[in-house]
Amino acid sequence: MQKTDDDKKNIQAELKEAYCQLYKHLTTSYWYASTIQDKDRIRGLADSIYEILNEMDIDEIKARTHEYQEMKQNIAGLNKKLDDFKKEVDKIIHVITVSQNVCQGISRVIETAGKVLI
Repeated sequence: MQKTDDDKKNIQAELKEAYCQLYKHLTTSYWYASTIQDKDRIRGLADSIYEILNEMDIDEIKARTHEYQEMKQNIAGLNKKLDDFKKEVDKIIHVITVSQNVCQGISRVIETAGKVLI
């Protein structure tokens, strides 16, 4: 079934919201990380999300094929890093609610990105 323009805009808005929420959760989790290396890793993930949020007009980017392909690669790379981080978050963040929020945020971003970047 072909997606309508409204469907695409809704999914794009959902992805942007998912990234915003994850950015917020990562920023919070930074303060609970136990080592400087973990804090740097969290800050790096948050910075990558911030960059993607600034590039987030998918329809405009699709019109510029090269930039769209580059953004897809950036998101795929970030999603891999997020998935790896999710597997280790309990070792890094010892406040259960904070680590759960981060894990849920990562899952939502990865799932929603899959709907948008086809």
